[in-house]
Parts: sequence; structure tokens; C-alpha cells
Amino acid sequence: MIFRFCTFHFFSEMTYFETVVIAGKMRVMVESFEDWYDNQLHYKKVNGDPCGKNWTAITMSVQETARLLGISEGSLYELLKKKPFKTVKVGMYTRIYIDSFEEWYGSQSRYKKAVGQEVQNVRGTDCKTEWSD
Repeated sequence: MIFRFCTFHFFSEMTYFETVVIAGKMRVMVESFEDWYDNQLHYKKVNGDPCGKNWTAITMSVQETARLLGISEGSLYELLKKKPFKTVKVGMYTRIYIDSFEEWYGSQSRYKKAVGQEVQNVRGTDCKTEWSD
């Protein structure tokens, strides 16, 4: 129980959430928590709601992109060094913008999508197990 409080206290002190004090107890405003939750990829709710909705709609993880192309993550990281498409760091994870990837994919002929793979089909289900790299 102390760990949960300390972790929560750390987040509230870092101003991730809008808080109010009621009867001497700190309370997090639900809307500010949900906004934070939709913009991060590391933490997951106990009830299993997917995290990072704001990012997973417009980006793919390195793992998802490698699976889509039928190559290893290491090979994709080598490709990323050439900066063929836009990426963004979300926390400690690298995400690849889907529109930038599709534009790059259409302009090259070396890489082919794995048979039967489309962006929607490579999605994982757990935020921590590689909705990121």
C-alpha cells in the first residue's frame, strides 16, 4: 500500500494530474488522469483499458513495424538510422508515424509487407509488451 501511495504521490507532485485537496486528502481529477493515460504508453490500468490511445491511433511501435515488413527489430533499427520516415519518442519508446511509413513504403521497392499484414493486423494488445519498442 505504501508503494502505491508513493508512486501516486510522485506523479501528482510532477503535475501529471490536476489534483484537489478535500478534507486533507489529495484527490485526482478523473479527466486529467484520463488525458495523461491516453498520452502515455508505459502504465496500464488494472481493468485492462488500453493505454496510449492518442499515440496508437497515429503511430506504430518498432515491433509492429518490423512484423509488418517481415523483418527483425534489429533490421528495422538499422533502417531507422537512415531516417526514412518520421518517428517520435513517447516516454522511452520510439513510435513510427503511420502516414509517414505508408508514404515511404509507397516510394520504395526493396521492402514488402509480410503476406496478409496490414497496419490493423499487427497491433498487439498490451501497452507494455510492445505497443512500443
